[in-house]
Amino acid sequence: MVVDDLREEERRKASQMNELIIKESATLSPQDRHRILLEVHGFHPKTSEPNVHTISTMLDRIRKQASLVRNRKAYNKALFLNPNYTDSRPFLMMFLRSEEFNPIKAAHRMVLHFETKLTLFGVDTLARKITYDDLSDEDRQALATGAIQVLPEKDRSGRIILYETARSLRYNSIKSQLRAHWYMIMSVVESDPDAQKEGIVRVFYNTDSHAHTTSHIEFIQKGSIFSRALPVKNMGLHFCYNRDSLVTMLSAVQLAVGVEGRSRLRDHFGNEQEVKKKLEEYNISSTALPTVSSDSVSTVYLEQDLIRRRQQEEEERNMTSEEIMQPLSSDVILGRGRHQQEHPGNLKLAQLVDSKRQEYSQLRKLEKTRIIRDIVESYESAGVRFVERYGGEERSLRWRESSGDARREKVSQLFRTKTTRNSEFFE
Repeated sequence: MVVDDLREEERRKASQMNELIIKESATLSPQDRHRILLEVHGFHPKTSEPNVHTISTMLDRIRKQASLVRNRKAYNKALFLNPNYTDSRPFLMMFLRSEEFNPIKAAHRMVLHFETKLTLFGVDTLARKITYDDLSDEDRQALATGAIQVLPEKDRSGRIILYETARSLRYNSIKSQLRAHWYMIMSVVESDPDAQKEGIVRVFYNTDSHAHTTSHIEFIQKGSIFSRALPVKNMGLHFCYNRDSLVTMLSAVQLAVGVEGRSRLRDHFGNEQEVKKKLEEYNISSTALPTVSSDSVSTVYLEQDLIRRRQQEEEERNMTSEEIMQPLSSDVILGRGRHQQEHPGNLKLAQLVDSKRQEYSQLRKLEKTRIIRDIVESYESAGVRFVERYGGEERSLRWRESSGDARREKVSQLFRTKTTRNSEFFE
């Protein structure tokens, strides 16, 4: 009886979703419906972009709009930590392309990007590319299951195909799988301008999958916010399944991808051979799909792809090995301003200074100098860096380690400042 009630609820939700899709489709113009149809099938001309002057104007509008968006604290933090990444033309172009050159939408997506990235990865990687080395052991285990991977062949239009499956969606926490997905998708987009221009195709392959549990649905729901934060154009979405029990997951995906995604989502019901034939109709080669078993998926292509990506990351790291890309949360940032005051490393140093303030006030000048020197040396021996900005304009400043005199002056300045910092930032 309980099972019958559950299936009836699933059918009701599926029916409601179908009605919503029909209503949304009716709001599209005939031209838009035809355009989307061609794009989903892989028949569309190469994307042409505005001229250089127009793009420069749009990039300025993104910057201006981003400064007005609410909940932009993470974006402001990233802009302060590493403007050479956050405000760079290649980075901004990803968001501009993902929103079909709409600067306002691009700015909102970018601000959401940093808010989501901060939640997933923390401040130490906020203003730079996420690499494989940034993933935890748990994240890497989630990635190694093959739940998301890039297919070795593109579709007929030359678009990258992302293969995603709940069959091997196994993780200790939803966050670890989201981090694995983030790494893979951003790695694809950041390294391939063509993927930004032409968009990507995503195949959710769930034939013979029993994955329709609450945890899988929760992953899809949380992933919906995550997806809106990525600078990706989803040109075609395909949900493949052969069990009625997966209708709930289909409905969750339809809800998660939003209005634009639903217009491009095609569901394919049938056995493995039937589903592959349907994908062929959308110019997705069935020979590129990984082989599957009852509870897992082949990761041969994935392993080769990860080796290539890690080699590329190592080459990029060697090119910038002498640079400080962005301060770590443990670093102490020299200078004045809200960002410096609220940085976790600065707050921790301020707390240490506060604990010694009474003792310091009673000492003579020579003894005060000794306390300052001891604090600096204790930080240096613990591997904590004192960093400062240098270079040209505000948006192109870089980071370097400061001199010993500047470090001692920073601690001395804190002793002269009587304001006690809030410790909640580093607890």
